[in-house]
Amino acid sequence: MNPGLLNLFRLYSLAAAILVVGLVVMVQDPANAWSPLPLRLAVSAYFVAILAGSYLSESARKHYQWLFTVGLTLVAGWLSLHLSKNAFGVEFMGGFDIVAITAVVLLENRRQMGVFTGSLAVMLLVAALTTDAPASTVWVFVGVNMFLFAFGNLAVGARAKARSMLEISLSHMLTIQEAALESNSDAILLVDQDGSFLKANNAFCNMWGIAPEMVAGNRQSESEELAQALVVDPESLHRLWMGIEGELGIGELYEIEFLDGRVIETYWRPMIHEDLLIGRLWLFRDITQQRQRERKQLQTERRLRQQNERLMDFAADFVTNAGNLEATFKEITSVSTALLDVDTVGLWFFDDASMTMRLSLQFDRKSGAFTKDAKVSLKQHPGYLHQLFQGRVLVVEDTSKNAAMAALHQEAQLGKPTALMHAQIRSHGKGIGILCFECLAKSRAWTTEDQHFAASLADLVSIALASEEKQLAQQALTNSSAILQAIFDLSETGIIVEDLDHNILKYNELYLKIWGMTKEFIDTQPYSVLLARCMEQLQNTHSIQEGLDKLKARPGMEYAGIMEFLDGKIIERYSKAVHVDGQLKGRVWFYLDITDRKRKETELINRNFELDSFVYRASHDLKAPLNSIMGLISLIRDEQELEMILRYVGMMDKSVKKLDDFIRQLTQFSQDARLKHVHKEIRFKALVDDILGDLKYMDNAQRLDITVDVQQQCPFYSDPVRLGIVFSNFLSNAIKYQDLRKEKSTLHVGIEVDENTAKCTFTDNGLGIDAEHLEKVFDLFFRASVQASGSGLGLYITHNAIQKLGGSIQVTSELGKGTSFAITLPSLSQEDDSASDS
Repeated sequence: MNPGLLNLFRLYSLAAAILVVGLVVMVQDPANAWSPLPLRLAVSAYFVAILAGSYLSESARKHYQWLFTVGLTLVAGWLSLHLSKNAFGVEFMGGFDIVAITAVVLLENRRQMGVFTGSLAVMLLVAALTTDAPASTVWVFVGVNMFLFAFGNLAVGARAKARSMLEISLSHMLTIQEAALESNSDAILLVDQDGSFLKANNAFCNMWGIAPEMVAGNRQSESEELAQALVVDPESLHRLWMGIEGELGIGELYEIEFLDGRVIETYWRPMIHEDLLIGRLWLFRDITQQRQRERKQLQTERRLRQQNERLMDFAADFVTNAGNLEATFKEITSVSTALLDVDTVGLWFFDDASMTMRLSLQFDRKSGAFTKDAKVSLKQHPGYLHQLFQGRVLVVEDTSKNAAMAALHQEAQLGKPTALMHAQIRSHGKGIGILCFECLAKSRAWTTEDQHFAASLADLVSIALASEEKQLAQQALTNSSAILQAIFDLSETGIIVEDLDHNILKYNELYLKIWGMTKEFIDTQPYSVLLARCMEQLQNTHSIQEGLDKLKARPGMEYAGIMEFLDGKIIERYSKAVHVDGQLKGRVWFYLDITDRKRKETELINRNFELDSFVYRASHDLKAPLNSIMGLISLIRDEQELEMILRYVGMMDKSVKKLDDFIRQLTQFSQDARLKHVHKEIRFKALVDDILGDLKYMDNAQRLDITVDVQQQCPFYSDPVRLGIVFSNFLSNAIKYQDLRKEKSTLHVGIEVDENTAKCTFTDNGLGIDAEHLEKVFDLFFRASVQASGSGLGLYITHNAIQKLGGSIQVTSELGKGTSFAITLPSLSQEDDSASDS
């Protein structure tokens, strides 16, 4: 049932029911029917019912106005009749005033207001003339009501005029909109606040198959039936059009699917005049082509994803088909026919010697059969070769318009393709064959994605050939991603790849190790956080930031620099821009830890300095005794007295001993630098006794009182040669640097040994060392005493030997009182270690 008719039926039914109830009350109880309470109840109920009906819809308003007018007139007549009999009772006078005021407030039609005012005035005059109430009361009452009648007519007139102006404004608006409607390519429909048709442009009528006459005649039901017959979901269309309430905002965007495949986008906008909703504007836009483009793009993305996934599968299949090229080629040719939607895929190889092209394998999608062993002479097709080597992929959308391709396939006798792609198979920078994709039924526009995929498949053939020839380690990898990651992880350089927006694309484990990061951290944190983490580890952040600023200004430049870490690491980094098809796509960074290299360079500089110093001092210390000996020999030749000759010989003997001692220390220096580690059991008592036996013929050796206290209950392992050098130097220095002014010279050797450590002390009462020289006693060529006759190598050699044994040394001394050396040595493994220490 029509909603408007249903509302009218409800309105009239309610009015009739109230009237019937009122009449029944008056008939059954006439006396009480005239009392104020039933009167008020009847009047109030009637007006409330009529007032509620006025909000049903705009179409019910005119019916409500006439019903209300009739009701007011009946009530006024009733009141007038009662006034003539009731001496103008206060209740009935107030009721009459309420009737007049209600008419002023709710009536909108000036003619109805005039009829109502006239009838009420007549009734009022009749009541006033027939009543026996006092004249003053009657005429005051009449005057008040006449004033209300006059005011009511003025108010209704003003409202009617405002409504008329609103209708004129709406008419002008509709006229302007009508011109705009027909100039708009979108379909537009204007409706009033009740949903009734006001105007529609031709685009709307054509879209929905609704005649303009149906819109002009407001044939809503018929129009909706026609519209519902066109769409996939008629019920949703009905809910959309009929479910709009009184909102003032813009409606939600909906999409409507038509049975013929069209997709319409629709929404509505309110038409508002002075904050009053006067209607709505529906806009319908055909987005079928947009959706088709989106679906096509989605299909393209899905096809690219399938192609990429298949490329990864091909790479993985190389491991399975390792050593079986035919299986690999069958896989590539058969699968790629479906991925590229072609009829045949052929694999051809060039023979430069005979200038021919041989078919290795061709797959026919329709029959599912493989063909091979066809041959084409390339000497007669220079035009084809010229086209082929113009780019990576030769594309022909219609072979009937390409004479060179027609001639080539006529000789090959493998069918006549209508469209084709030939992708070069290259090896070592040279074309060795083609991968041929052909359509046999119709021409075809090959997309860029098709060409890239064809080139990728040709690259796979190249990789398969290289794998067969070289049998590289790629056979153990499962896909190209794993290959790249393996290269990264096996590299001795930290590597990270990023795009132009600093999104991390790839990195290896060494990069994480250099920067102390975890995989979870680098995969989840933004670039700013990663950069801050790196900067907080560096010393030279200013120069690093300058380098980044340069790269930001010139994204394509190469960059190299040194990074100094707070923990002492030194990293050399190099960056190169990544270009794809001539376009900048990102940047790859390489990080090489050169800490050890820098340390060795520093050590080399120090060693070179030491070597220069050593050569200078060694030559001086070797020449001095030699020059002395040569001078003394010259003196002996001219000397006649035996006593003087013997004296000169004694002096020569001292020079020879000094030279011998220096040569011995040079030998120890060379041994310590070149000796291999040999771990053997050490018996310290025997070691000290052997060395003292060798030193007993030194000058003043017998004068030195030596006590040896060895506490060794368990085996101890170390390098006996280096340990002998250390003990020999300590013992010989104690003999050499006695304080001859003292009546007794002493040396105490104390050794305590446990399973892991040997603690050795050498304490004498010799010359001692000045406190300011203690820090330098282990330096090369340093002599702490003016009495020292040595070369300055002894303690330097001793210190190096203790370090190579893994031990430590401390020295305490006081000038004129003596010196104490304390060394701590670890027990080394029992097995011999033949690794060179040099």
